[in-house]
This record gives sequence, structure tokens and C-alpha cells, in this order.
Amino acid sequence: MSAEEELHELQQRLQQFTASVAPRDDLRQFLKLSRDARVPNAELVARYGTQLLSHYRRGLSEEEVWLLHEQVATAALEVGATGLAAELIRAVLRRFPKESMRAKRLQGMFYEAQGNPEKAEGFYHEIIKEQPSNQTISKRLVACCRTKGDLPGAVEYLRTYLDYWMNDRSAWEELADLYLEVGLPQQPLLHPGGSVEAGVMGLYRQAAYCLEELITMAPGEPNLHVRYADALLTLGGAPNARTARAYYAKAVQLTRGRSARALYGLAAAAAALQGQAGQSDAGAKPEAQELPQAAGEALVRLYREQAPGKVPLVEALLRRQGVLV
Repeated sequence: MSAEEELHELQQRLQQFTASVAPRDDLRQFLKLSRDARVPNAELVARYGTQLLSHYRRGLSEEEVWLLHEQVATAALEVGATGLAAELIRAVLRRFPKESMRAKRLQGMFYEAQGNPEKAEGFYHEIIKEQPSNQTISKRLVACCRTKGDLPGAVEYLRTYLDYWMNDRSAWEELADLYLEVGLPQQPLLHPGGSVEAGVMGLYRQAAYCLEELITMAPGEPNLHVRYADALLTLGGAPNARTARAYYAKAVQLTRGRSARALYGLAAAAAALQGQAGQSDAGAKPEAQELPQAAGEALVRLYREQAPGKVPLVEALLRRQGVLV
């Protein structure tokens, strides 16, 4: 039985005790599995953890008691039960030195939940100084920057995080989104003397790099191919447009022609290539030159099935781009 299945079974048993306290062993096992498997059960962890600490504390080891304080305080913060969290954190601070990692982390999370990211950051920075590869705290620092609207700061924290955890797919995805979201940063991310346009294009190049990393992790996901192609097409130039066309074509293949975004991307890449003076597809393979028209026809068929009222608009747009004749 997997941890998730055992958790589900325990949850079913615990739900029977709505008017009374559940058995100690079931509570302990539910909280241990939630802790070890990192399953997001914040509301249940807060409820059952409070029961366990309130009614069965004397039967628990010292180590388990303080593990539960941390676990339940964190869950309480996630569900907005700041009163419960504050009570548990105060107990931790009475038991452990304020300089301990445990105390700093909980205080940082408390201030973050209270809407004070600056104060939370102070505690997190103290931890990172001693544990630069701390995964949880690094992500909390990114969240603090996002809360403050400091997107360039979030980018820098994520870049440092990926130096240690380069196989974290969710971090690469967030970094790609951040580069596209930053737009025009308050503090330039380009070399002195660079233009604003060059700065924006630099951000798209960085986003494209992140998406390229993601494709190597999940080559069968069409959305990643489309997003990468979108970034390349935005960067402009015939070489980028040709590469974008190839990735849109791969997305079409992976979706068996059912992705309107990938099909339109193929058409847009063709239009971009036609607009490159003297850099068209003269040397391209015949099948590559035929792709745009095939994509346009497939896109029209898709709209006829799913949104027939928009077909005239789609056909007119594709004709203006020279994809349909």
C-alpha cells in the first residue's frame, strides 16, 4: 500500500470521530505519513495535530512533540489559523534558542503569513548564510520577493537556488515565467550601454533558455515546445523563426493536430519568415515550405469543429499572413 493510499484509509477512519477524540495511534500515523510523504493536508494536519498534542502529549517522545509543534504550526499558517500558529511558535521559542534554525524558520513563516515579507526575509537570510542550499528557505525567499513585487529579486534567488537544485522542474518553470513577467526591470539586467529593447530581448533569451531546459526534462509535453517557440518568435530573426517553426511542428505532432496554439504558431512563424527581406525559406526543404498551408487548413478545420462562428475571422487572418490562398 502506498503512502497516499494509507493516508486516505487513515483519513476515512479518523472522520468517524467527529464528536470525540480519535485514537492516538491513528493520529500519530496520519501525521507521520503526512510529514514523511509531504502530502498537502494542511487543514487536516492542523486539526489532528492539535488533538494529538492536546490529549496525548504525555505518551509522545520529546523529539516527536517538537516535530509536531513545527508541523502543526506550519499547517496552521497555511490555513490562516495564526492564533494557533503563534501559540505553537511561542512554545518552540521557549524550548529552543531563538538563534536555532527551527526558531528562525518558524518566525520567518509567521511574519510572512502576517504580510510582513521584509521581516520574514531577515530570518530567512540568517538561515541561508549558514545553509545556502536550504531548499525550503530558498523558495520562501522567492515568495517574499514576489509578495513585495520585487520580481528581479525573485529571479536572482531562483537562479541561486537552481545552482544547487538544477533538476527542480517547478523552479525552472517559475524562473521562465518570471523572466517574461519582469518585462522592464527596475534595475537593469543588461550591460551598461544596452538599450531598453535589448534588455527586454535579453529577458526573452533567458526565458527561452529555461524553457529549453524544461524540454530536456519533459520532451513529450507539447505546451513546453509551444512556449519555447513563442519565445524564439518574439526574439525575431529568420534563424529564430525557423527554429520556432520546428518546435511548433513538434507540438502539432505531439497533439495529433489538436492544438490551435501550435497550429497558429506554425502560421505565425511562416509569416515571420516571409517578412524577413532576403532571408526567406529559399533553401528550406519542400516539406518545411508546405507546413504553413497545411497548418492553416488544419486550424480552420479545428475551428469548424469547436467554434464555427469564428471561422471567417480565422480564414481572413490566415489569408492576410499569406498562409491560405
